[in-house]
Amino acid sequence: MQYLFSKEGNDALGFLKNNRANLYAFDFDGTLTGIFRRPMDALLSDSTRHALEQLAKAASVAVVSGRALSSLQTLVPTEGIWLVGNHGIEGMHWDPEFVGRIREITNGWSKILTNSDWAGRDTNHCELEDKIFTLSLHYRNALNPEAARQAIFDFIPRLQPAPRTVFGKYVINLVPPQAPDKGQAILEMMKLSHSTQALYVGDDCTDEDVFRLGQSSILTVRIGQDPESQARFYLKTQTEMDLLLECLLRQSNSAELPLAGSINKS
Repeated sequence: MQYLFSKEGNDALGFLKNNRANLYAFDFDGTLTGIFRRPMDALLSDSTRHALEQLAKAASVAVVSGRALSSLQTLVPTEGIWLVGNHGIEGMHWDPEFVGRIREITNGWSKILTNSDWAGRDTNHCELEDKIFTLSLHYRNALNPEAARQAIFDFIPRLQPAPRTVFGKYVINLVPPQAPDKGQAILEMMKLSHSTQALYVGDDCTDEDVFRLGQSSILTVRIGQDPESQARFYLKTQTEMDLLLECLLRQSNSAELPLAGSINKS
């Protein structure tokens, strides 16, 4: 994993230059915004919002999030931006019958969890977020987060069919088996938008479904360095996202890509 604002990173970004057949896709929480204790407080900054709107005029732009699509629609300017929610399930053109089965599975899990102490003694301090197609078990506010996390692990085997677990920051997402993931969504969006190349930026385990695709046509970037991640490049912090968006905008306007030394901030 290499720093994106390095010579190697600039070379990789250079492949996207002057190519209008690009897809630029981003996770939301922890990527386009910071991480907040209350998800409702995660709002795009004015600079990020403006950059996304301008970039969408030059290329295909998508926000791919674990949030429900309805939540994304209130947070992201939708003009020209493709919104995909529930880890790749919502906002795509998957088979309606298949999506209906996913919804039935999640509804069954939700009923079981609603009537159970799924986080042990800390259940009252945790949150079950029912996003219709997936469930999120938040334990950030638990009195003992580690104990709550373990209690959730112990409870999950009671759910049938067994969910695919997707880990985030103080949250465990439950996804129906065989449901589409972010990686499948990115590949499908590239196909539908006739994009020959893509850039994807994410910040945690939920984004590894894209990172591990390992396709040379997809430039993968993680927020924060992690030796276990399959992403090719990283940004040091989320605050560097506006710098990246600025670079992409300059490229889309046929401007020269800044030299590594001019954008490398310690």
